[in-house]
Amino acid sequence: MVGRRTFTRPSVDGDVLSRTPDWLWPYWVERQLDPESPSYVPRAPGPFPVNITHRNWTGVGNLASPWTAIVDPRGLVTPWVGGWSLDWWVGAEDRWHLPSREPAVRQSRAGPAPVVETAMRIPGGDVVHRTYAIPASPADGTGELVIVEVENQSAVPVAVAFAVRPYNPDGLVALGMIEVDEHTVLVDGRPALHLPRPPVGVAGSILVAGDCVHRVTGGQATPPPLDVEDPEGLAQAAVVYPLPHRTTIRVAMPLAPERPRSSAAVPRRHTRGELPPALDTTRWPAADDVARGWQAHLRRGLRVELPDPRLQAAIDANRADLLQFHAGDHVTPAPWSGGDPSVLQAASMVVTLDRFGFSSEAGQVLRARPWRAPGSDSGRLRNWEAHAGALWAIAEHYRLTGDSALLGELIPAVREGVRVLLGHHVVANLPYEDGFWFVRALVDGAWLLRLAGDGPSAQEAETAAGQLREVITASLDHVAARLGRVAMPAAPDQTFDAGMIGALVACAPLGLLPPDDPWVMGTLDVLRERFCLKDAFFDGLARTGLIPTLTLRIARCELESGDPKAWRRVRWLLDAATPTFVWPEAIHPRLGGGCLGDGHHGGSAAAFLGFIRQVLVRETPAGGVALASIFPPEWTGQPLEVHDAPTHHGRISYALRWHGDRPALLWDCERPGVTLTVPGLDRSFSTAEQSGEALLAPYRARVPIPLQEAD
Repeated sequence: MVGRRTFTRPSVDGDVLSRTPDWLWPYWVERQLDPESPSYVPRAPGPFPVNITHRNWTGVGNLASPWTAIVDPRGLVTPWVGGWSLDWWVGAEDRWHLPSREPAVRQSRAGPAPVVETAMRIPGGDVVHRTYAIPASPADGTGELVIVEVENQSAVPVAVAFAVRPYNPDGLVALGMIEVDEHTVLVDGRPALHLPRPPVGVAGSILVAGDCVHRVTGGQATPPPLDVEDPEGLAQAAVVYPLPHRTTIRVAMPLAPERPRSSAAVPRRHTRGELPPALDTTRWPAADDVARGWQAHLRRGLRVELPDPRLQAAIDANRADLLQFHAGDHVTPAPWSGGDPSVLQAASMVVTLDRFGFSSEAGQVLRARPWRAPGSDSGRLRNWEAHAGALWAIAEHYRLTGDSALLGELIPAVREGVRVLLGHHVVANLPYEDGFWFVRALVDGAWLLRLAGDGPSAQEAETAAGQLREVITASLDHVAARLGRVAMPAAPDQTFDAGMIGALVACAPLGLLPPDDPWVMGTLDVLRERFCLKDAFFDGLARTGLIPTLTLRIARCELESGDPKAWRRVRWLLDAATPTFVWPEAIHPRLGGGCLGDGHHGGSAAAFLGFIRQVLVRETPAGGVALASIFPPEWTGQPLEVHDAPTHHGRISYALRWHGDRPALLWDCERPGVTLTVPGLDRSFSTAEQSGEALLAPYRARVPIPLQEAD
């Protein structure tokens, strides 16, 4: 879905842009309207553009909340899905600086924490905007909040305006009424912005009166209160504060989304005595405090120290984001795209939580009713794909944690999943991706049932898995004769198209086919020849852009065979990351911005982390563990550490130190008898010692990682 139309008020049914020629718009609109910008998009019929060039934002939440606010590349903050946004403008000595139009704006994050910093250059220094979320405070009765902190790091005083805007990174938003008093801004009757003190000026406007930005920049803001009501649904307002040099100001917005009202409900104007009391803003933690709190949470689980600072920062940031996408009893791979995630998407994120040592969060999801009692809750687990994803995630959780108590709770769900799959395990023209998931789920279900002491049911599942593998093999042989090439299309009755990438799940992550299997190698060859732009996979079916998750699916298969091209794809992914180390669902091939779906995609974060984990610690088909399956030549001579990596054989830690051109491996395994190899450094090395130190053979990059081909 390319941009959800969040503007639903029927009163604005014409071309909004033709009626608002002097309005200030968010960054993506400003770029798409500018004929001199590479992002310019000719207008299509409709009241407002769709964001297809800069669907980039960073999620901001906290561990206690299922809700996530977003920050766009210029600091526009949207506190909940489909809601209005808060912009910020800075009045300096020379003029007012508007971030969506300014060239000198930089964005980063405060370490790994979801604390987003947006710095704008003005004469004399920077003004820095920070956004972060805090949990509810029982002490003052407030709910969860999104804090916006603005610090004047310049040597001169400035003015800062916080502006409530009727749009977000998806489009327009209906905003009918705004009320401003000395401490609170209400939007359509709900407290929406908490102020630290009375503003020195307020300015508001409606569609027919023009943008309130001109009143602010023209010095026409007046003291509060202010009431704005727009029957056409495009109300906006701004509050203005002085900000002396080296000082900071904070405002806050509720993080929990607004409860939907019926279409007939009309916001009621409040009297002064009905307005909520001022909040004690001194209780709000600073951005640095929040960043330190996140650091404490990230000291557990799988931790790495790598010689590449940018890669290290990306891993640390996405570990935090993985926890942020965990929302209690569920995960949210794409919170801004709408709808519940498929269970296969959820399963992949749950497995990534487990592989990074966040087993309590993974277990919390698996204990939720939809996983314990498939088909009895929301219906999300009533289809076979859901059961297949659930069986794989449950099995992988047990392999990584040995949590027999949770497995006991979930055995009824395992039996039900196997029962459903047994009823559908041989289906004509079944897509190959689906068929491989069937096989993996039946194999895992049989293993789990055997652990539970149900041998007959386990045998039945194993027999069904074998029958399905035979059906798939016969089908592939028929397809090869029909198409004249050994490669897997998406389904038996299709030709080679971009959808064939789905069949690669047989190699990774499901491990049903080895990387040197002719079907895997043939499929990779076709994908690389026809459906990759340089190192990234291009979705040639929907023509939607470069897909990070599917690019990493190719890389995972290459990694399994030790092909150094896999690392080239990671380099592309790092280059494609935003300054806050996040990825959208799809990336514009020329502009590099998000062009589809969620601008901060949890599925992309999980795929990235999952790939890095497999590079550093990977279970092998022979039953051992491979460390450093690929070793980039640029890491030569530099130390590396991996701590507390969960594996099917217990937790493993190791480090690399160097003696000239010879790497020294130090390792420690939780369990004895695990065979360790280091294929990326020394293919001849193998050990089953529980801990130790060994000097490996002199390292030479036997197969240099190829550089990108020129256009």
